[in-house]
Amino acid sequence: MTIENKLRETVIEDLPIFFEHESDPAARYMAGFTPAEPDDRDAFDARWEKTLNNKDVRKMTVLVNGQAAGHLLSFQLFGEPTVGYWIGRSFWGQGVASAALSNSSPV
Repeated sequence: MTIENKLRETVIEDLPIFFEHESDPAARYMAGFTPAEPDDRDAFDARWEKTLNNKDVRKMTVLVNGQAAGHLLSFQLFGEPTVGYWIGRSFWGQGVASAALSNSSPV
């Protein structure tokens, strides 16, 4: 089966999927950093509201065969291009993150 990876601008309708991804204890364990209250949906929505309104952050949803598999953010940090991403665990081990990173361009 061929896997089709694409990136598109993140929309507010993606947030429930992202919250589900970030609520996974195994994914939180693997993450480089997590929020203080990872199960707090209101705090999650507040963080994402700031992110979605920040014109200096490029916000992309990672799609696999049309399904939201995660997100990729690119921004400047201390004057250097920086990328952060979160991929849902059901998509791990399929090259999804690598494909998303290779298809993205820094801010």
